[in-house]
Amino acid sequence: MQLFSRIDTNRVFLLDSEEARFRLAYEEATKEAKDSDGQVQIVAASSKDPETVGRILGLLESEVPFLLSSDEWSDATRNEVTRLRGVNPGKGTIIFKTGGSSGIPRFAVHDQRSLGAAAVSVWNYLENRPLCSRLDLPLYHVSGMMPVFRALVSDGVLISDGSQEASCEIPGLFLQSVVPTTLERTLRTAPSGSNPFPADIVFGGGASFDHQLLREAKRRGIPLRLVYGMTETGGMVGIQTKDAWESERFGELSMLPGNKVDVTAGKEITIQSPQLFRGYWGEEEHQGLFRTGDAGELIDGRSFTVHGRIGRFVSSGGETISLAKVEDAARKLQGVRDAVAIGMPDEEWGTRITLLVELEVLQNREIRNELRASLDSFELPQEVRAVKVIPRNAVGKVDLDQIFG
Repeated sequence: MQLFSRIDTNRVFLLDSEEARFRLAYEEATKEAKDSDGQVQIVAASSKDPETVGRILGLLESEVPFLLSSDEWSDATRNEVTRLRGVNPGKGTIIFKTGGSSGIPRFAVHDQRSLGAAAVSVWNYLENRPLCSRLDLPLYHVSGMMPVFRALVSDGVLISDGSQEASCEIPGLFLQSVVPTTLERTLRTAPSGSNPFPADIVFGGGASFDHQLLREAKRRGIPLRLVYGMTETGGMVGIQTKDAWESERFGELSMLPGNKVDVTAGKEITIQSPQLFRGYWGEEEHQGLFRTGDAGELIDGRSFTVHGRIGRFVSSGGETISLAKVEDAARKLQGVRDAVAIGMPDEEWGTRITLLVELEVLQNREIRNELRASLDSFELPQEVRAVKVIPRNAVGKVDLDQIFG
């Protein structure tokens, strides 16, 4: 199915006022595209409104290559964009920023083919019903744009982030997305025992979820389904079934239609899919099999589990250390709400571990000494920083721009 096959005949936004704003921006973008010189355009995508959606879709349909940018990007990221600006990724491409544990930004190149395949995969899984969503994640992330593409292929509609329209007036399935930080904060502030998500399905992704938090969501009747995917795959390639959710098999995911998830002998997850990106901007095009860098295992021919990043083991002082283990130990300390361990190059140690801890009450504490009860001496971080809030982006991942930028 072509991504734009019905955009001229079907509405995109539920509300008349938002549809009118979308159409005006969409038409202006298609006119602007006629004068394009083929250079990569930079589209500010921090706003989740009909005008931004209209501009994005107008340029994508017109096959003008463009990058979705954020107001919160660091100087390092902007400098990398400037360096790559003269590299043409090809007609009809849309570029999303991604990154690695080193903090060096990379940019994944998608097109109508890959994004359309990703949208159709979810649509087929949900029995070809209209898929409707509120724009609740940033549009400069793949996870923020996928509700738009799912609506296009399924005859669904969108609601802008600022709209107060009731979900009961929305046709088809109403979908929402949530990341761990948002789920935790929402449940903490909502009335006890209530379900603050008026949706048929709530996709949970972006980072790992604490199982205690998931059980609380289940107790409140939230129709949560954990998902697995990344920028390079155009969003989710795996999803938790209703039975797995109800049975609290939180780590079990099923492959979405059209996706083949496998695991190498070294336990690395690989993906073959029509959703795969073309490659990274300024680098060679990607071919076929994508190695994710995540560890996991197959349950059967259609189900799998994810154990975390393979690269989250570092060598420090000749010892191999799990960053996840350091984080887990810190999170178990009283008054620690969140923790992130980061490995940085160090001449003396090889890798120097810095631990950021988010405290309920910011105070001076000997966190490193407190960790001695659960970590070996070589696993202790060389530096601990107590912060009021660990910087995370809108999809729940640690904001490397703020840490490294």
